[in-house]
Amino acid sequence: MRYPNIFFTGIGILCALALGFSGGMSILVHWLGLWGYFGAFILGFFYSSSFTTAIATVGLWQLGEFLNPWLVALLGGVGAALGDVVWYRIFKEGLFSELKEVMGSVFKHKVWLQIIESRIAYMSLPVLGALIIASPLPDEIGVAFFALRGFGEKKLAVLGFILNSVGILLISIGGHFFK
Repeated sequence: MRYPNIFFTGIGILCALALGFSGGMSILVHWLGLWGYFGAFILGFFYSSSFTTAIATVGLWQLGEFLNPWLVALLGGVGAALGDVVWYRIFKEGLFSELKEVMGSVFKHKVWLQIIESRIAYMSLPVLGALIIASPLPDEIGVAFFALRGFGEKKLAVLGFILNSVGILLISIGGHFFK
């Protein structure tokens, strides 16, 4: 197979969409909520993916209604950081090289590559990535910015844990106080 990373990423996206549109993801989130704090860890993992962020956010809000929001945030942050590391490895270990090859054949002018490799992008990508990871926006975009910048996996895991924990804390506190 010429582009396995693109292929399997596409398959993963299709599976997530199928779960979302079929209602299977809602059932999964409800079931995970019954698992208590372990459910917070799993929902945190889902929180880091663009196709499950919204559903995980609702699940974390609901967990905050009856569990300690601080523990939901800590365990959810660990799960989200793990999800970020998984996405980082996918991006870093092949997806970018495949995308560069495909984009290079589609766009003969390499202007897009010059933009990504510019000094401004080099300096602003980590800031944009951190803002995206801290928000309920899809972490993949922020993680991709860190991977493009060459940010280390361990640093990303720590930063992802802190940023996601803060975001999840705000969500679970919202669930706790606005039942």
